[in-house]
Amino acid sequence: MPEFLLFYQRYSNMKNLFIAFILTFFTVSFSYTDDNIFYTHGNSHEKKIALTFDDGPSNNTDYILNILKEKNVKATFFILAVNVIDREKTLKKIYEHGHEIASHTYNHINFHRIKEMDKLYEEIFSELKLAEIAIKDVLGFYPVLVRYPHGYTGQTAFKIAKENGYKVINWTFGCDWHAEIGKEQMYQMYKANVQNGYILLMHDSQDISKLKYFLPKVIDYAKENGFEIVTVSELLNLKKETTN
Repeated sequence: MPEFLLFYQRYSNMKNLFIAFILTFFTVSFSYTDDNIFYTHGNSHEKKIALTFDDGPSNNTDYILNILKEKNVKATFFILAVNVIDREKTLKKIYEHGHEIASHTYNHINFHRIKEMDKLYEEIFSELKLAEIAIKDVLGFYPVLVRYPHGYTGQTAFKIAKENGYKVINWTFGCDWHAEIGKEQMYQMYKANVQNGYILLMHDSQDISKLKYFLPKVIDYAKENGFEIVTVSELLNLKKETTN
């Protein structure tokens, strides 16, 4: 076994830092595709970051909105459209609070598992369009930013996004779905990734006790160190994220 793996096994307290490195390496390494359809971060020369939340609306959304309101910052919510059912008021509330609305598709299908190209195209197109309808029915517009479930980045997904006027947005760093990471460690990991142009991924549906702990601290740290917290569209200098 390589020496570095032995070191990793022996010193298990380094596990979370290792996870953070791997997540950051693989997301930062692939920043865009042809015609700038795919993004994982913004301008590395500007002290700006974007906070993003996947999988809402949920029972946790109000907690997140209250934190963002208290700290006077705007974020981007990647809406999982199936969750809009019975939570239309929550979706409206996100938008009325001035946050950016983006798509996380409809059913959170793992496109990595679909190997047949025709079926893959059909599933991605269907998921994108179903989400459009669900969001427009509530808010009156279509989002034009999308984050595919599980960070999917296949060429078929890019093609469909481009044909339908979308930008595909992944992230520079995120770790809140790792149940083994404690709330203080999580704060330290997000804090370490408050860097120029970074897109931070969090989830509307994860352990809210951890998010309620680290999110205000991350925002305070960013502000204290001169970072502006903006929406994804502002970070990437894109046009308004919605269409009629």
